[in-house]
Amino acid sequence: MSTSIKHAAEIQIVSRIDNNYKLKCTAYVIKQVTEILPVKKLNNENWLQLHGLPLADPTYNNPGKIDLLLGVNVYTDILMNGVIKGKPGSPLAQQTALGWIISGGAPVEEFGKNGKIVSMHLSVNLDNMLQRFWESETLETDNKNTLTPLEVRAEEIYVKTLARDHDGRFIVGLPFSSDTPILPEQSREIAMKRLHHLERKLAKNTKLKEDYDNVIKEYLTLKHMEPADKPSENSNAVYLPHHPVIREDKETTKLRVVFDASCKGTNGVSLNDELLIGPSLQEELRDIIMRWRMHRVCFVADIVKMYRQIRVQNKDTDYQRILYRFKPQEEIQDFKLLTVTFGTAAAPFLAIRTLKQLAKEEKENFPIASEIIDRDFYMDDVLSGFDDESSAIEAHEQLQQVMSKCGFDLQKWSSNSPEFMNALQPEKREKSPTLDMNRKNCIKTLGIIWETDKDNLKVTQKQIDHKSIEPVTKRTILSQIASLFDPLGWLAPAIIIAKMFMQKLWLAKLHWDEDLPEDLRLEWTRYQEDLSVLSDIEIERWTGCSQNTNIELHGFSDASEAGYSAAVYTRVTYNNESPYVDIVKSSGAIMAPPLSQQRRS
Repeated sequence: MSTSIKHAAEIQIVSRIDNNYKLKCTAYVIKQVTEILPVKKLNNENWLQLHGLPLADPTYNNPGKIDLLLGVNVYTDILMNGVIKGKPGSPLAQQTALGWIISGGAPVEEFGKNGKIVSMHLSVNLDNMLQRFWESETLETDNKNTLTPLEVRAEEIYVKTLARDHDGRFIVGLPFSSDTPILPEQSREIAMKRLHHLERKLAKNTKLKEDYDNVIKEYLTLKHMEPADKPSENSNAVYLPHHPVIREDKETTKLRVVFDASCKGTNGVSLNDELLIGPSLQEELRDIIMRWRMHRVCFVADIVKMYRQIRVQNKDTDYQRILYRFKPQEEIQDFKLLTVTFGTAAAPFLAIRTLKQLAKEEKENFPIASEIIDRDFYMDDVLSGFDDESSAIEAHEQLQQVMSKCGFDLQKWSSNSPEFMNALQPEKREKSPTLDMNRKNCIKTLGIIWETDKDNLKVTQKQIDHKSIEPVTKRTILSQIASLFDPLGWLAPAIIIAKMFMQKLWLAKLHWDEDLPEDLRLEWTRYQEDLSVLSDIEIERWTGCSQNTNIELHGFSDASEAGYSAAVYTRVTYNNESPYVDIVKSSGAIMAPPLSQQRRS
């Protein structure tokens, strides 16, 4: 968390997980975020499976304050293998480094026969939670370079299992949270049921069926998958259900097959539950874009099927099995996925870590490409550039050589420089024309619209048809406000108005699914209509920075009773020419209203 937090007490929790690791986390105690939980006393006399366990909270069934909230990154660190389940409808116990924790069903008369609890949360008051959100909105995490024990373990497994095959492709192992992971039970039977459901869906859409078959055939042709024998009774094989995801905004492949590694077995465990997500290696999107804007000559490209160019070690491929057949009359076949699989929790870490490894190994022979691979990739997209065309072309040549060494292939190159584009092979260029000065040629780059003919940037903004949303309630509006996307804060003046309106909804004391009063409804409608003008805002991609310019950063901030904001601009001068000023980033937030404030007529 930020060191600027005021009136916060810092504490540390240290608990031994096993003989090799200790869990150590820092927590900041601020104002209470949750309510009293549970709201009523729970009768636990019949929960025999919980008796005698060393509980993290021995008084879990009595109403009380929540002393400490742990983020999900800490929660995954403290989880251990033990799980104890009772009769249907009763809670289960999960072993953690801090003791056993309770979650699940609560058949208590006061809550009705179908009462349920999740981590002992009952009847949370959303209005109070929203109020506490205002109070904690300004807290930001400080990503430090210290790794948790489980992040250390993920890195150690990567280094230990890392290899290259005869073609130079990287081979990695799946990072499990323990040496004896708990695997989902009856996963083949569950995958079989899901396959039958998928077949019924595909039977209704001939084109979808054809495209789906082609994707599976491509896996086999490219040797990203191979047939497998049926597992023995004591096999550790894990089967992943799969389904199609269609992206209408994609210019090339619109269909992607997603493998559901989060599907739980009959024991309540999924493959993703046991896989480590690894440390955060990805640079912030805003940092990559800001660096990209400093280059006079810029380029973008992406890696073809990035995950599938990284192989998984042979002994781990049984954890990535699937079922499929191309015709209903055929026998259902077992297959093993041989590469890093989209849908597994460890896939992003393994992919990004492999890029980092490639940059490290090729640093001496290809210094320019290695620096770009290490700093300028956001997942499978590269955004980089230089001050001149010759340097950009040389970087392109180095990148192609380095990436091909391990099976990576960069495609859909685009640039603001005609000279750079002419130096590329035609099949490597972005298919959409980008250099015709008489046309408005837009390429979406990570949520940013780049008009290559003007070399301008715009923020993508999904327009919402407010007339189609009925009824207009606090719940639907808050959902729409939460969906506003603004990575660099260029739309902060507009988004802060939405946040203020969100505040009005809370002050109105409306129920979550109650129609808005006419005045608030009209105000929200006007705001939505005004959003359309945002598409007219253009920001020059290049900030004017180069090696021979004088660069100054100017920051501005202001606050009022309603909110506060900040903005940073560059002021670039070259010799005696007039200075060039451009925005870099901005942000804004609103003040939390007092609890006692009421809506006035």
